[in-house]
Amino acid sequence: MIQRTDNSINSQEGYIPTIVPEDEAIFKFRVHGTFFPTRADPNTSRTSYIEIYSEDYIDNKIYIDYQDGTGWHEYPFRKPSTAMRVIRFQVNTYTNTPENIASGGNIGVMPNDGMGGEEYGLHFYQDLVDTSKINTVDHHYPQERDILIKFENRNFIKTIIISDCTLLGEIPSLAKLRNLKNLQIAYIYNASSFENAAVRTLIEIVFLSSLGFSINEIPLWIRNSPIRTLNLSGYILLPTLSDFENGIGIFKKTLEQLVLNRVGMNYKLPATFSEFTKLQRFEMGIENGTNTSNNFQFPDDLSQLVNFNNFNIQELISFPVTQIKRYIQEVPSSNKILNMRTWGSTSISKNIILDYDDYSVTEINIAYGRWNNGAPPSFIGQMKNLKSLSIYGSYNYGVSNGSYNLTDWGDFSGADNLEKINIQWQQKMSMMWPSWFTALKKLKTFDCHASFETLDSMDNFVDSVYNFVIENASINIGNTQFRQMNIITYSASLPANSWRPSGTYQAPSGYVQGSNNGSPVNQMEKIYVLINQYAHSWTIKPI
Repeated sequence: MIQRTDNSINSQEGYIPTIVPEDEAIFKFRVHGTFFPTRADPNTSRTSYIEIYSEDYIDNKIYIDYQDGTGWHEYPFRKPSTAMRVIRFQVNTYTNTPENIASGGNIGVMPNDGMGGEEYGLHFYQDLVDTSKINTVDHHYPQERDILIKFENRNFIKTIIISDCTLLGEIPSLAKLRNLKNLQIAYIYNASSFENAAVRTLIEIVFLSSLGFSINEIPLWIRNSPIRTLNLSGYILLPTLSDFENGIGIFKKTLEQLVLNRVGMNYKLPATFSEFTKLQRFEMGIENGTNTSNNFQFPDDLSQLVNFNNFNIQELISFPVTQIKRYIQEVPSSNKILNMRTWGSTSISKNIILDYDDYSVTEINIAYGRWNNGAPPSFIGQMKNLKSLSIYGSYNYGVSNGSYNLTDWGDFSGADNLEKINIQWQQKMSMMWPSWFTALKKLKTFDCHASFETLDSMDNFVDSVYNFVIENASINIGNTQFRQMNIITYSASLPANSWRPSGTYQAPSGYVQGSNNGSPVNQMEKIYVLINQYAHSWTIKPI
C-alpha cells in the first residue's frame, strides 16, 4: 500500500517507490569555529565527520553556502565503486592541524574548494572578526554562523551520518529528504533540540546518541516512519512504563533492532512488548548514574518473540538473574546470542544455574564477572548447543587488580558443541587443558592471549596442548576432532603477559610427515608438529 501524499511518486526501475518533494529544500545548521566542520568537544581521539550517501549509480552534488561571502560551493559525490555515490567531510584526529589522511579517503571531498583543507572538504571561513584567525584551526572560536546546505538531487539521498561535529541549537528536520533511509547523529554535544515536523518519511535506520540534550518523545517525522533499527542510547528518557509505551511502542510492527544503552528501564515492560514480533536484537547495557535497571522485568508472555535472538546487557552489573534466565528459557527463538559482559563484577561471587538444559544459546560473552569462586558459571555446562564462549579477565590486572580473573577451569564439559573458546587475559589460572576437554570434540579455536605471566606458564601450555592432541587426534589428514585448530597466544594490540615459547621452530629428530611425530625436545618443536602434522594454526609472540 502506498499512502497518498501532496507529492508525486515515481518508481526506480520498477522497484522501490521514490517520493519526489515539490520544492527545493535548504537545510540550515548553526556552527562556530574557524573552519567547517569543527569538532564538538576537545576530545581528539574520535574522527569528526559528515558522511552522506546517494542512491547507487546516480551522480549527485552537495552545495554549501558558508555565509562568509564566498558564495555557494559545489562538491560532487565520489565514486569509490561502480555503484556507490558518497561524500565525506572529515576533521582529523589527534592533532589540531587540518592536514590528514582520512580513512576511506576515496570518499572524501575532491577537488579542493580553493579554501584550504586539501581534498577532505575543510573550508576556512573568510569573514572572521579576528582576521588573524583566518585560515587557522580553532575548533572553538566563538564566532557563530548559519551554513546552508542543499543537494542537486535530494530525492536520492539515502544515508546521512554526522559524528562528533559542532552543531549549535536546533538540529533541522531532515523530513524533506523523504527518501532518506538511514540517519545517524552522535556526539553532537552542543545541540539543544530537534526541529519537529509531522511528515512521513521512509527512514528505516535511526541512530541518535549523545546529543547534548535528552527527551522522552521522538520527533514526529521519525515517529511517522517505518523504523527497523532504532538506537537512542543516552538520548531518550524512559523513566516510566508509559514513556516506554509512547516512545518505543509505536514501532512494534516494524522494529528489528532496539538499542537503549544508558537509558535505564527500572520496571516491568508492558504486555505489548510481546507484540514486537519482528524484534531480533535488544540492547540495554551500560548504566549511567541513576539510569539503572535493577528491577527490570520482561512481560509475562514472551511466546510471540520468535525472532528475538540477541540480548545485550553489557555492563548492567546488577541486572536481575531471573530475567537473564527468562531470555534463555522462555523466548522461543534459536541461535541466541547473550552478551552479559561485566554483569556480576561485584564484591560477591555470582553463579547461574538453569532450571533445565538449554538448546537455544549458541554464543555467550560473560567477561569481567566475579564468577563462581573463580570458576566459570555453572550454566555454561547446561548449554548443549553453545558454539562460542568468551570469558575475558582483567588485562594486566586492570580491573580491581585482577580480582575478577578465573582461577580454575571448573567443568563445562556438558557444552559439547563448543567450537570457539575466548578465555583471554586470565593470568591467575593455569592454561593447561583439563582432561575433560576430550568432551569438546568440535573445538577448533582457542584464544588465550595475554594470559601468561611467565615463560614457564607459556611453555606448560604448549606442553599441555601437544600432549592432549597427540593422544586424542588422528595423525591422518582430515578435519577430524582436535585437528585443524586455531590456537592464539598473542595479540600485537595487547602484548603484555605474552611470551614466545622456548626453542627453535623446526622439525624434531625422527619427524616423518604423516606417520611419525619424532621426539621434540622443546616447545617450538612441538608447535612445529602441531602445525605440520595436525594442520594447526598458531599465533605466537614474534622474535
